[in-house]
Amino acid sequence: MKKFIVCLFLIAGSLFLFCACGDKTPATPQEFQSVMESYGYQFVDISDQYEAGYTAYLAVAPDSSYQIEYYQLPSADLALQAYTVNRDDFDSQKGDTNTVVETNGANSAKYALSTAGTYYFVSYIQNTMVYITAPDTFKDQIKEAIEELGY
Repeated sequence: MKKFIVCLFLIAGSLFLFCACGDKTPATPQEFQSVMESYGYQFVDISDQYEAGYTAYLAVAPDSSYQIEYYQLPSADLALQAYTVNRDDFDSQKGDTNTVVETNGANSAKYALSTAGTYYFVSYIQNTMVYITAPDTFKDQIKEAIEELGY
């Protein structure tokens, strides 16, 4: 009986890992705009500041104290490279007291850091990336909007 229960737990754990680590679907620019506007952010298209093949949008906070940046890049490799550079940059900002959350999936990764009164967040899914630097006091409302997008 114990062997059966152990096997059952192993199977359940394997299924959980398989489901949790599967491919994620990135938010489209339209979904980003819709979700951000529903949270009161002002949507700004800044794609013209980048070369062809790149799409970039800002969601500016109602009080203009921070912005959420969304990028759609030409390839997943470029999104991963951009994510890695930004994650490493954020990691270098760590102070004496900090909280870090990092997750990695098959086609995605997320890094969040709270330190010295600032909230840093970067995440990519396939060929998209979300980037945020904001006062830590806005962390909870940022998390809520970003989680709705799936990042």
